[in-house]
Amino acid sequence: MSLYWDIVYRLFDDIRQRFDTLRNEYSFINPTMGALVMVAGGWLATELGVLKNLFDFGFLQFVVYAMLWAILGGLPGYALFAMRNYNPQLGLRIGIVTGIGIGAALASVNNLSVSQIVSHAFVMAVVLSLVSFLRPDGTYRGQRPYGQRAADLLPVLVPGLLLLAAAGVLLGAWSILYDVGLITDGKLTTVEYDASNYTQFLDFVPLQTVLYLVLWAIIGGLPGFYIFYSRNHNPRVGGRMGLLTGVGLGVLFSGADSLQAQDIFDIALFLWLWAIVLSLFIPRGNHAETTSIRQRIADLAYGLLLPTFLVVIGIVVVPMLWNVLFAFRPIRLRTLQDVELLSLQDLTTDNFNHPDRGIFHSRKGPFSIWGAIGLSWDEVARFWKLLWVSLVYTFSGSILAIFMGLVAALIVKDRFPGRSVFRGILLFPYIAPIVAVTFIWQQMLDGTTVGFINQLLLDTEEFLNTDLALNVNLLDRRISYLREQEWALRSVIFFQGWRYFPFAFLFILARIQAIPDELYEAAKVDGAAPSQRLMFITLPQLRAVFGTLFLLRFIWTFNKFEDIFLLNGGAGDTEVVPIQIYEWLFSRQNVGASSAVALVMAAVLFLLVGIYFRWFLVEED
Repeated sequence: MSLYWDIVYRLFDDIRQRFDTLRNEYSFINPTMGALVMVAGGWLATELGVLKNLFDFGFLQFVVYAMLWAILGGLPGYALFAMRNYNPQLGLRIGIVTGIGIGAALASVNNLSVSQIVSHAFVMAVVLSLVSFLRPDGTYRGQRPYGQRAADLLPVLVPGLLLLAAAGVLLGAWSILYDVGLITDGKLTTVEYDASNYTQFLDFVPLQTVLYLVLWAIIGGLPGFYIFYSRNHNPRVGGRMGLLTGVGLGVLFSGADSLQAQDIFDIALFLWLWAIVLSLFIPRGNHAETTSIRQRIADLAYGLLLPTFLVVIGIVVVPMLWNVLFAFRPIRLRTLQDVELLSLQDLTTDNFNHPDRGIFHSRKGPFSIWGAIGLSWDEVARFWKLLWVSLVYTFSGSILAIFMGLVAALIVKDRFPGRSVFRGILLFPYIAPIVAVTFIWQQMLDGTTVGFINQLLLDTEEFLNTDLALNVNLLDRRISYLREQEWALRSVIFFQGWRYFPFAFLFILARIQAIPDELYEAAKVDGAAPSQRLMFITLPQLRAVFGTLFLLRFIWTFNKFEDIFLLNGGAGDTEVVPIQIYEWLFSRQNVGASSAVALVMAAVLFLLVGIYFRWFLVEED
């Protein structure tokens, strides 16, 4: 008989050794087998009716119940084995098996409440703690490297965080099941999906389907990438596995009725929390030791850039694509809430070339800008007029701001009493609130009796209130500098230069102070005049700064809306393209036309910036 048991023992020991060898070669065997055992146990327990007295639920309810007991048993097992210097991963497995076993034993109790479950779990943890003191300390930490010991002790130091994560997973699962209709009257109910439910997925328009699948691919791919990276496995493989998992879940949940954005967010949150918990059961790999340093740096770069990349896509790229789509659709503001954002069924070019409401044909009429220089067209679409005004305003305002910044920087580059205070005063136009400065300029340039400029130039003696002033009147009438066509554009350009020259001033001053003094001293020795030092030393050193400033100011000024809108509302032929977008959207309530104007504006800006980078970019040596 002893020979028989010896043969049986050797047989089982050989099977165990073979399984351990297979598990070491393929590190995912352990969690996979655990998941299969839980699934099989859940199905068997459901079929045998073990849990019928507890919840009278089905298979899904057993999985949640088993997860709870696995966490309640696994955490103290892990902590106790780590504190007694044994393998904590072995303690985690023993605790999980013990917890599930206790949960199955308590399943026959009728009306078992949550507080009773917590009480039994607490008693179980106390008993395990007492039993652990009956055994001597192990030698596990002495046999493991320091890094592995620190990694094993980390969950012991933060068990509260693990409990919160587990609670979040359970609460998230409960919330999701309630939202999608798997919970009714406080009980879980099994919902059998009919194949006809998935026709809802096929009813999506192509663009909507693509974005829906991309969203689910991101929901699945992100945790896959980061979990594999944290467990020292190939993060790209994890990203692909998570991507396929996310797309599969997206197709699965497309069969649920009334799936809202909040439901998708809840599902994503639950999946990420559940992935964090599952990552504790994935053994560490050796990806970092088997790949090149270049590959490891690339993986780290992807991990650091992915969140920023996704944020940029969400808040920049997606709205831009929607704007392009709206530009080719007849959308009104009053019907915007009923519009399918991703529909391609009503595409049209009427927003551009319709005889009445197209932006290229709307409100034709005579156009004259700066009549003093003789530029006049008899018949032109209003949009081209606005585009020309925008280019003149942008180019002139940018050049003026840079020129004023250069003059200010040259004034304060040398030391003089009060230089620091004067530098601070120069920043006032840029830091002052736009509403305040536009109101001040309106009062200064007003054409009535309150206008400061008119009062100064129309009656100098009366304005200065002195008999010593010369009785010189520079104007013969009051001028509305922000309303009259001859002066309005000049006024807003000068305001643009005054408002933003401090920005150029800071850049230019910083570059001037970096020019070596030896260059100026050598030029003085050679007899160079101050104007020559400016032309042949200072300005060449500022070429790259001028290029960068012009590019930034051009882009920002071309997109500026509030300056002219607050100054005069576009009166006196000073209306620019951003104001036209505002008018199409809010005055005419035409979303499609406003999107079309914005699309053409973006195309013109990209074209001009591309020309600059191709032929006019100046790089510093």
